[in-house]
Amino acid sequence: MRFDPVADHHFLSDMADMDEPRTIIIGISGCSSSGKTTLARLLRDMFPNTFILHEDDFYKPESEYAWSTSTLPPSL
Repeated sequence: MRFDPVADHHFLSDMADMDEPRTIIIGISGCSSSGKTTLARLLRDMFPNTFILHEDDFYKPESEYAWSTSTLPPSL
């Protein structure tokens, strides 16, 4: 299911006005610098008690991997 901000704007305003607590998970995908964080922040501002979880929060530098390119055979 795709989100269309023009067609679905009533859905968002209805959800923001609900009295009953709900859990909604929204995944945002896109190219670098395409506005993902901006959209996420706008949604966070629309809905109280929400947070943004960035995939980069789970990034681990290569130096912390169990293996490293320095341990690979030279032929690779």
